[in-house]
Amino acid sequence: MKPLAITITFVMAAGIAGCASTRNDSGPLTIARQGSFFVGGKNIQSDALSNLPAYAPAGTIAVNQVYVRYQEPANAKKTSVVFVHGCCLTGKTWESTPDGRMGWDELFVRKGFPTYVVDQASRGRSAADPSAIVAVKSGRQAADKLPQVFGAAQEGAWQIFRFGPKYPDVFPGMQFPLEAQAEFWKQMVPDWLNALPKPNPTVPALSELARKVDGAVLISHSQSGIYPFETARLNPAGIRASSRSSPAPALRQTAICLRSREFRYWCYGATTLISLLAGHHV
Repeated sequence: MKPLAITITFVMAAGIAGCASTRNDSGPLTIARQGSFFVGGKNIQSDALSNLPAYAPAGTIAVNQVYVRYQEPANAKKTSVVFVHGCCLTGKTWESTPDGRMGWDELFVRKGFPTYVVDQASRGRSAADPSAIVAVKSGRQAADKLPQVFGAAQEGAWQIFRFGPKYPDVFPGMQFPLEAQAEFWKQMVPDWLNALPKPNPTVPALSELARKVDGAVLISHSQSGIYPFETARLNPAGIRASSRSSPAPALRQTAICLRSREFRYWCYGATTLISLLAGHHV
């Protein structure tokens, strides 16, 4: 496998959910394999699992695992694409858009790439540790021991996802289908980022996944923008390239990472990105 060589950065005006393909390729889709599994994680002992009589208060649980759902098309290319979502969202980000168009997951599968869509640690189908909440609820710990969990309001997310400078104003030329915004808001979930250990458990899990598929392009969005760099710094094995969309957390470290890894740099969108990956045979 060729070493890590490419970094691609591109910025979306309204987030991944509004930037996808039309359904010109909506014919039959042949899938050779599909399924799901977990990477990362560890077992811990907890004495604060439940305050309910029907469930044992103590025992062993798995934490910090990352859920992965994959699809492999027939006659798949050797390079796999790993999609990592951003703040307050799950892997649903990469599936069908709020207005029903083809998402990046399906688009890349139709172009022959195996895809792996993850839920970050403690998000979506990657379960969070309830111990601190249960302990506070039972009175065994003070309220200030509660995990730092947050949710993004629709009004605040309006700016975060660049719909406009403030709610409900819209940027000129903004392409997100506002008539479908209610479907987008339903995707948003509580975010446990600040309650997780450092480094974020998603990073070593992505490293494990890259080694497992042995040829991964890591595509991150917004909050997860720094994760491909952190994953490569941890262990570059299995990573062929990385791409970041709207990578706010990574901006300050981009130059350092580019110099240290000798990445080459492009600014392209999804369709061109597919051509780029195919043309450079990463």
